[in-house]
Amino acid sequence: MYSVGILSTKLNNASSNDIQLAKRVLRYIKQTRNYSMIYYKHPFSTDLSGYSDANFGVENRGLSRSGTISMMFNNPINWVSKLQTVPALSTCESEWYAVDLLHRDLLWIKQYLLDLGNQSTPFQSFVTIYQQLEYYKMNFQPLTPDM
Repeated sequence: MYSVGILSTKLNNASSNDIQLAKRVLRYIKQTRNYSMIYYKHPFSTDLSGYSDANFGVENRGLSRSGTISMMFNNPINWVSKLQTVPALSTCESEWYAVDLLHRDLLWIKQYLLDLGNQSTPFQSFVTIYQQLEYYKMNFQPLTPDM
């Protein structure tokens, strides 16, 4: 579905290369229409978890792209690839926007599951930014007036 979304952004001014790519995607969809996903409940996993990542300003107008995947019992249930609406000033800021997108999705899924009657839905998110922040916390020296 990601490729369909990318190709749909070029509908107004499609080149011959875009038409070739669209035909290729349609052939793939036709050949895989009988494929399916099987979900298993893993006994040692948390109910809900997610992963996020982002690139830094390589898209048009210097915008970054966030990517997230939400998992339930180690099975993917939602994935998003979205162009960020605000230009990030650093890789760290770009990652924060991706984390925010992931947490909004996980909170929405958690509330949806609670509405369906699920009593307890803890969630974990795994993002690279937390590892980077721990490094900065350990090596951060606050500026003082005498410096």
